[in-house]
Parts: sequence; C-alpha cells; structure tokens
Amino acid sequence: MLEHLREQGEKQIAELWEQARLTLENEQKSMSQSLVRKIEEAKWESQRRAEQHVQVSLLEARRLAGADRAKAFQAFAERLWRQSLISLPELKKNAGKELLSNLLAELPQLEWTKVILHPSDRQQAEDIFPNVPVEEDEAIEGGFILEAEQGCIRFVNTLNKRLEMTWQELVSDMVAKIKDVNNENAAAD
Repeated sequence: MLEHLREQGEKQIAELWEQARLTLENEQKSMSQSLVRKIEEAKWESQRRAEQHVQVSLLEARRLAGADRAKAFQAFAERLWRQSLISLPELKKNAGKELLSNLLAELPQLEWTKVILHPSDRQQAEDIFPNVPVEEDEAIEGGFILEAEQGCIRFVNTLNKRLEMTWQELVSDMVAKIKDVNNENAAAD
C-alpha cells in the first residue's frame, strides 16, 4: 500500500509538472502572440506617424514654395512697373498730338480754371485751352490734370494715372496666366 501511495504521489506530481509545463507553454504562446500584436501595432503606429510627418513636411514645403512664388511675383511686378513707367514717354511719343485731344474728349465740358501737364505739351495745351492758366509738371508723361471751380473739381487724365489704375488688374491677369502655364507644364510632366 505504501508503494501504491508512493506511485499515486509520483503520478500526481508528474501530472502537476505536466499541468505546469502546459500552463507555461500556454502563457508563453499568449505572451508571444501579445508581443507580436504589440510589435505590429507599433509598426503601424510608426508608419502612421511617418506618413503624418511626410504630410506635414509637404504642406510646409508647399507653404514655403507659395511664399517664394509670391515674392518672385512681387519682384516681377515691381520690375514691370518700373519698366512700364520708363516706357510712358515712348508711348506718348507714338500717340502723337492726338493724345491730348483724345483724352480731352473723354471729359465733360466744364469751365476749366487750370491745366497741368508735361512741359513738352505746353504749346498744344495753350492752343486747346487759350484762356486757361497752364502749369508744367515734369512727372506727367502724356495727358493732363484739369481743374474747374477753383480746384474743387479735378480730373487726372494722364498715362501715369491710367497705368496706376489698371496696374493691379494687369498684374493679376499676368499672374493668372503664369500659373496656368505652370499648371499645364506640371500636368505635362
């Protein structure tokens, strides 16, 4: 009987060791699966963060490129403005003597009390406005400034002012055309 008890005890010990071994294997499998899951989650999180970082970097690069383009367009517009001002005397010369008459035709008929224009147009102004005082202004390239009602009414009809009034629209049109060309070139690439 003692032998039988000893055999049963050894059998129970063996069963306990087997249960412990199986429990340990199950725990190792569970831990291994959990570790694999955590590694996969970390991998996906890392990829998500990398993609997010790339998107943020791309947005920043686009913002900086846009700012650089805006500066380039501004510099371009300023160069064009200066070149346009330089071109006004040539434009005036090409328009000839009809320029003042054509500009005057756009204005209402009033009792003009003063004419301001470029010194080279003085004789023509005295012919058109025989009884009106004429003042000279070197800055006016083509056209004139007319005053009526002792200066209460003032018409500025000069090439300089016309350029100034249409400048923003001209620049906007140029920028839009440049963007269209850039978009077409980007689409072609």
